[in-house]
Amino acid sequence: MEKRKYNISVEATLEVIGGKWKCVILCHLMRGKKERASLND
Repeated sequence: MEKRKYNISVEATLEVIGGKWKCVILCHLMRGKKERASLND
């Protein structure tokens, strides 16, 4: 397995999230500041 090097942490995060949930999570986060507990709703 090739070890990847990321320029910014967002690149690594998006790769881990990946798939169908990436867009949904990013849309919720772009709506404003959230507390971790509110992301469960």
